[in-house]
Amino acid sequence: WRGKVRRRMFIAIRLFVRHVQALLRSKQARCDLLQRRCEDSATKIQAHARSVLAKAKYQSIRKKVIKLQAVWHGVLGRRYAKEYKNHVSATKIQSLVRKQNEQKIYDALRASIAFAQQR
Repeated sequence: WRGKVRRRMFIAIRLFVRHVQALLRSKQARCDLLQRRCEDSATKIQAHARSVLAKAKYQSIRKKVIKLQAVWHGVLGRRYAKEYKNHVSATKIQSLVRKQNEQKIYDALRASIAFAQQR
């Protein structure tokens, strides 16, 4: 009789201990899950902050590059405009010189024709 009672008591205690252990394990699992979620959230926040900083740095560099390109294109444009102006001026001078030469030839020819007609 006493052995039977102790056996039942042992089984009951063992069942109770298993139940308590299961409760503790589930609580520990919830705590671990919460800890992991906090770490994951912190990691995501840090990654987002790093990406914001990287984007800002990239945009800053990009703006500087665009400004540099604009300045250089302005230099090239002014250089081209100066060369074009010189070219146009040279063309006008050449045209005027050709015109004067043709005018001299025409005037000489006209004078010789007028002289020949007077005879």
